[in-house]
Amino acid sequence: EDISRVVWPSSPGKGWATGVHRLSSLPNGNPLTTPDTKATIEQHGPYQHGAGFPAKNGDTPMLLFPANIPLNLTAGTIGPAQQNVFVSEFGSVSMSSFESMAPTLAAKHWGLHAGQPWDTCEGVSSGERTCTGDNVMAQRNYPCDNVIVVYFGSALAGLNGTGEVAFKRQLYQCLISSALVVKQAIETRRAQNVFGLIVWQFGEIWPTGGWGSVEYGNPNFPGQVLGGRWKPLQYWYKSSLYADAFASCGAGGQCFLRNDAPAPFQGSLTLQLTDFASSAVQVLEQKNISLPAGAGAAEWFSSAKVGQHDGTKGILEAVVRD
Repeated sequence: EDISRVVWPSSPGKGWATGVHRLSSLPNGNPLTTPDTKATIEQHGPYQHGAGFPAKNGDTPMLLFPANIPLNLTAGTIGPAQQNVFVSEFGSVSMSSFESMAPTLAAKHWGLHAGQPWDTCEGVSSGERTCTGDNVMAQRNYPCDNVIVVYFGSALAGLNGTGEVAFKRQLYQCLISSALVVKQAIETRRAQNVFGLIVWQFGEIWPTGGWGSVEYGNPNFPGQVLGGRWKPLQYWYKSSLYADAFASCGAGGQCFLRNDAPAPFQGSLTLQLTDFASSAVQVLEQKNISLPAGAGAAEWFSSAKVGQHDGTKGILEAVVRD
């Protein structure tokens, strides 16, 4: 074995009982053995699969799931001295943009259901299924129907629509909905003793219902750009979800601040509400932030105004500035 490389028994795993240096996980020449019992230190999931339409992957029945809005947050001590876990894989399926998808389809098939009779697809949802029929969208891996319905409501007639306007709406709803799945999962875990969050996956391997936050990036294929366009989720990663200094709020106005940078953070937090109907922005609360060096330097607080917020009327933003 290569003693210069860190080794790991499996993913997810519980680490080694013998055979590695405890500090570095580099092999020490002794037999590699795993523990029979040990606290969980690595997790996989959740994985939000697509459903509601027969396709090569996913489920045909409309399998709905909790939206996780608002977040259910429980104040607790966060820090590297606490028992913690590393999440090495989780994610949600989504389609790509109209600009990526449309050039790969005939215009008459611009729609999540392609404007064709549904295929009959058989096999386990966790693997590749066998589909009988001519529906072109059945070949695009995972559907997005259930993800859209959870966050935008039961507009099934809209999911059957075809044409440029219908397809753009469907793809936009799919992209935002899947981004919300991952956003809520990340914010929930950053409120806990989690010190690693790796999403499945980064880049799509073709314009399909897949797991990537960046679209297919081969410019030799119609509609694709070099490196791939960013989906909304990728922008959220950069702007907030994976920012070192971060804040979020949940049910009852329970909020938290967290700094995962190796240096102290000084800045401000603005909790603001954007009205769905008018786009008017109302500042609910502002406060100065002073957090010690991370990782996992956190502060909990409650906001009565956030607790009174009606999530059906507007969207709450927690904006951190340095």
